[in-house]
Amino acid sequence: MQINKMRLINYRNYKDVAPVFSPGINILYGDNGQGKTNLLESIYLSCRGYSHRTGSTRDLIRFDSQTMFMASEFLSENARHKVSLKAVGGKKGWNFDGKSERSFAKIQPFTGSIVFEPEDLGLVKGSPEIRRRFMNWEIASLFPAYKKIYREYERVRLQRNALLRQFKASNPALNEIKSVLEPWDRMLVEQASQVFLQRSRYIRDLEEAARQFHHRLSGSDERLDLSYLSNSFDVLPDDLEEIQALYRDKLSQNLTYDLEKGYTRLGPHADDLLVNVNSHPARLYASQGQQRTAAISLKLSHIGLYREKLGIEPVVLLDDVLSELDDKRQKNILSVLEGAQTFITCTNPSFSSGLSSDLQMIHINDGNLS
Repeated sequence: MQINKMRLINYRNYKDVAPVFSPGINILYGDNGQGKTNLLESIYLSCRGYSHRTGSTRDLIRFDSQTMFMASEFLSENARHKVSLKAVGGKKGWNFDGKSERSFAKIQPFTGSIVFEPEDLGLVKGSPEIRRRFMNWEIASLFPAYKKIYREYERVRLQRNALLRQFKASNPALNEIKSVLEPWDRMLVEQASQVFLQRSRYIRDLEEAARQFHHRLSGSDERLDLSYLSNSFDVLPDDLEEIQALYRDKLSQNLTYDLEKGYTRLGPHADDLLVNVNSHPARLYASQGQQRTAAISLKLSHIGLYREKLGIEPVVLLDDVLSELDDKRQKNILSVLEGAQTFITCTNPSFSSGLSSDLQMIHINDGNLS
């Protein structure tokens, strides 16, 4: 896909702007705090249906306004589409090609975007929660049904936890406990098993794509490996019914522990993604440069996954990334991105010399574009 132009009214620090973009590389430059990241966010929002920076619609509205309007025109599969979002207070509504939509679900098949920002280093050296959120967001972008499955899993798990706490306080007979938990355990097994399988297959695909991207970006013989770490399985099967049977047994075996603690210990809510460089955990042993290269590879390798799984050329957003890379890695990453519409934020655009003629430079100063 390719975003041709946008209109932002009362979006963050933008009062009313209408940028037009290049199908190639777009460099958004200016001093810090002028609105570069806000513009990237609006692009991501128009492609994904949610912000990667906030879960509150109110945060998107300019401080002196009660309403916000965002519209974009994009090209997807040789057809032009228009998507817009209007927010009033905490409420929002989408419009796609002139038709109101209650959610982004009908728009998602036409759009796609990948963002990398400095905080994404947490994918390698941060907490497991960061990597679980990464898996959930990216799988849902490739397989939209996953979002509903994981939400249902979380709903059932939290209800089971509430029952476990009640049992801990009242101490009923074990047969009564099992009887009450049985329908909840059945639903938990059904949803969790699908999450396990989707994550496992996704990481297998991601590893292959990220390893190739990492090799091109690093320009060395460094090897990137990914593993899905589950607290429920030593080896996760690749068969849904087998996963269901094993996880059902695990829940039963851990019932005493769950009752003592008042929560469900085993499940995808506690799993992790292990990132290795040269067979060692990157979080512990990789240099900062290696960690950064691994994190960039994890995110930008989704370009290939979007092409393969969805037939979409995603829009790529790089927020203050190139300034942290040496000249060699800058050139490598720009060569890898060739063919994808790319937006790059920076304070100093000197790296742009020598880039293709298909280049757009946008200066941003206090929410104004020039």
